[in-house]
Parts: sequence; C-alpha cells; structure tokens
Amino acid sequence: MLVLTARVFVVLATALIAGAWASAAFAQSLWTAERRAAVTAVRVTKPGLAEPERGTAFFVGSQGLLLTAAHVLRGATRIEFGPNPGGPWQEVHPASVEDLGRDVAIFRAFSPPATAGLEVGAPEAVKAEQMLYFAGFPFGLSFDRREAKVTAEFGAEGGWQTQGLAAGGFSGAPALDASGRVVGIVTAGVQDAPGFLQITPLSRVRPQLSAVSLPVPYESIRSEWRPVFKASVLGAPPSCDRSGSPAPARVPTQYGNGLFNLALLESAQASASSLISGWSQRHRIIFLNDGWYNNCRSWIPELMPAWVMVDLGANYTVSAVAFGSEYEAYYNDRAATRFRILVAPESSPGSWFSVYASAAGDLVRSRRVFSFQPRTVRYVRVEIEESVGGAVRIDELEIHGGRR
Repeated sequence: MLVLTARVFVVLATALIAGAWASAAFAQSLWTAERRAAVTAVRVTKPGLAEPERGTAFFVGSQGLLLTAAHVLRGATRIEFGPNPGGPWQEVHPASVEDLGRDVAIFRAFSPPATAGLEVGAPEAVKAEQMLYFAGFPFGLSFDRREAKVTAEFGAEGGWQTQGLAAGGFSGAPALDASGRVVGIVTAGVQDAPGFLQITPLSRVRPQLSAVSLPVPYESIRSEWRPVFKASVLGAPPSCDRSGSPAPARVPTQYGNGLFNLALLESAQASASSLISGWSQRHRIIFLNDGWYNNCRSWIPELMPAWVMVDLGANYTVSAVAFGSEYEAYYNDRAATRFRILVAPESSPGSWFSVYASAAGDLVRSRRVFSFQPRTVRYVRVEIEESVGGAVRIDELEIHGGRR
C-alpha cells in the first residue's frame, strides 16, 4: 500500500511521472509543423550531476527569444538547446540567461529557426475546466504532445493547478490554448499526486516580457473592430533630412497580440510642451504619431522638463504605451531617464492617472513597451523630467489598445 506524505512541489526537469500518455486527437492536431519547430530540447550540465539535466524550451515571437522554466537552467555551467534530444545543439552562455521571476527564464538564440515562434495568447481568458495543450521531450526522449485540464489557481505567486499527463523533461514546455496560442509554461508537479502539474501563466511575467517587446495580451480587448488610420501611415516611406542617419521605418498599425496602435488613428492628435527650433525638416510635433520611426521623423523639445500628449478623439481600452529615442541606433543620445506615463478618460480630461513611473537606472534609448492593466482612455501623456545626451527625443509614441 502506498503511504501518502505531505504535498511538496518538485520540479519536472528530471524524473517526475505524473500520469500516462495523452490520447486526445485534438491535442495531437494542434501541433502543426510550424508550432513543433518552435519547441526545443534543453540539455544542461550542472555540478554534481553525472548526466545532463533535461528540459524543454520554446521560441516566442520573431526575435529569436526562448522561454523555459528557470529551475531547468539555474546553477548550470553549460546550456545547450536543439530541435531534438539528439541535437544538433546550440550553446548558450549561462550568464546570458535572464531569470524573469515566477520560475520563468528567457534567453536568445544566435541562429533562430526559419519559422516564427509561438504566438502569445491571453492568460486571463483561461478558465477552470478548460483544456490546455503542452508539448516537449519527456525524459529527454522524442517530442510528445499532451493535454491538461485546469482545476484551480494558486494565485499571484503560483499558477494554474491542472490535472495533466506529464513526465520528467517537460519543465519549460509551452502550454497552448485551444487556438494554438501559448499562455503558460509547465513549471512543477506535486509529489504523491499522480496526474498533477503546475503551469505558470505568462501574465505572471507580463511586465518583464513587455520590456523585451513580447506583449502578453488581455483577451477582453481583442476584437474584430477595424479602425481607420491616417492616410500617411499606409503610404510609401516619406523623404526626410537624415544626413546619413537611418531612413524612416514603418510603425505597425496592429500587433501580433491583436491590439491596434491607437496613436495612428485618423482622429488621434499629438501635442507637446515645446519644439526645438531650426530643425523643422527633422523634428516636429506631428512626427510623434506619424507612423514612421527614426531620428528624421521625431520630436525634440526646446526646453526640459517636457511633455507630450496624444488625444485619441474618443474613449478606447488601452493596455500599453511604447516609445523610444531611436528605433535604429545612430546618434545614441537624448534618452529619457526620469519620466512617467499618465492617462485620462474623456469624462475627466486633466484628471491624470499614473500607469508607469520610471525607476532608478531607467534609460530609454531603443523602443520600449510599458504595459499596465487595461483602462478606458482618451488622453495619453508622457512627462519627461530628465534625459541624458541632450533634451529628450521621441521618434514615435505608440498606444496599444482596442475599441472600448
């Protein structure tokens, strides 16, 4: 007779068995060739272990970034990943791995796959009794696909408790919703509870992922709405006085998470505290939301401190703001270091609510995304108190959202 002891979290990177093989046909069919190509085996050398530890990782987005469970890589002296447990392997220096917290880690591949990574879904849309679909390399063997039913949540510090069919080696595996979008990562199991595993929702590390341009969407603001954008946004790249600096680069009107760039709406109007004089061909207030990145289509104030604002023309649901000094680095100057982002609804113009305030060490050179809980917004304002390398430059102010 098996004597049950207290439930204790244990990792799945080695030899935890939590059930049998999944048999659902849907779980098998969801993993198309493109999604399969985004999932990689992980082999990790650690002090004191005779054999490498095994786990799973996956590409997400189109920048060559991979996510996995942080405990798989923690303490490693050598990290390798590849499309199959037998290789070929790419090596990653342990110092290049970033622990995002909540047992989630991120690293970059030098040679990303030809296909795009997994699309990120909306974790908040996952409900109890819903099925999730994960895949990886059990025991470091062949690629396998499984399913798990959400039974409970552990709250902000944990994740989804699921009744799943897992095995050692699945730690770091992506968990997909029924549409094939990744919403979480397999991170742990519970001893003496066969069939149990924990999946950490990507919403637990939403700000950290947004900081590397991997926004995690909110299902509540996805829609079939098709907005009307400024005519200049959709045309050919404009000419500009760039003197060898990068040419204008097109700003997206819609992001991979289904949200739109509301700053490019036909109704959206930009304003600012001041404008640098003598450079009207390069720096204008209207260039804040003209749909084109880089220095020759940017805004610089005459004086600091400074502010910029976009009036969307009506209320919308907004969940992120993005801006940078230079989309493509050239001058490497005029970067914001002390700033805050504020929003206000149509009914209360001037009654600002702060959604982001910079911390010590903040430095915004390239484009950064600042995410927050969805809010009903008409006005978005960025106040810049300090910058380095001269008065701040903003080459484009983006507002991520959808119809209210």
